[in-house]
Amino acid sequence: MTTGAVAAARHDHLPTAQLEAFHRDGFVVLPDFFAQDLMRDLVREIDELEAGGRATPIYALPTHGMLTSHPDLMAVMEAILGADFLFHHIHTYRHDTGAPGVNWHNDYEQVPQTNRSHLNVIALIYPQGLSGAVGDLAVVPGTQGIVSDWYQLSCFGTETMPGEVVIDRLPPGSVVVAHTGLLHCRRAKPGAGPRYFTDTSYCQRGILWPSWSEDDWRVMLRHCRDHGYDRGGRYRHLYDESQFFDQNSARARIASLNESGSLYPRIG
Repeated sequence: MTTGAVAAARHDHLPTAQLEAFHRDGFVVLPDFFAQDLMRDLVREIDELEAGGRATPIYALPTHGMLTSHPDLMAVMEAILGADFLFHHIHTYRHDTGAPGVNWHNDYEQVPQTNRSHLNVIALIYPQGLSGAVGDLAVVPGTQGIVSDWYQLSCFGTETMPGEVVIDRLPPGSVVVAHTGLLHCRRAKPGAGPRYFTDTSYCQRGILWPSWSEDDWRVMLRHCRDHGYDRGGRYRHLYDESQFFDQNSARARIASLNESGSLYPRIG
């Protein structure tokens, strides 16, 4: 199944039917979501990031940083997560001709993976859309409730899955909003690039979440607050450090305890 069979929602809100579809299927497609001038600025920053060897933290790029609290995107997230939720991280990439795929995986933030009690939602943003040239997004609807480690099912590579939906045609500025537990992959294609891609991740408040693991997460959240990403305080709740624990140290502690037998007797 391709994108043409996927129901779409407008950016100013999520109609009830679309919100129900998100909770049932684990994703919703928002075509032509962001303004083209914003997407051009995003592409320019991605090109500059790649030219500089990706030395700059992504959250420090002004257009990317402000994207984390874009009011239209926040309205969609509020419909799913409620009015008070958290920003987790932002990624951005340029996939050039010949870019490899990414095996089947989920992106749910939990240490260790044991349940899906709270929502973790990701916005998959395609500044220049998707053309079916370099890589397709494939998802398996309804798999967001499966509890597994990120790459536990990566043994299947990017092979076709029963019931999968392939998203290969999107106009510029489109967004796929997905539950991070949703099983998905990027299936490589032999066409010419580039393919631009950015994602931003958000967490439902109510538990302590694992921190972002690829940068100093406290510095990242402080930078967001100090550089106006909260839009005059309107979205200051997004960057609340108190709602996270350090993921890297937690994983190290679990690894040191989990040498043999069951983990339970070793938890103090």
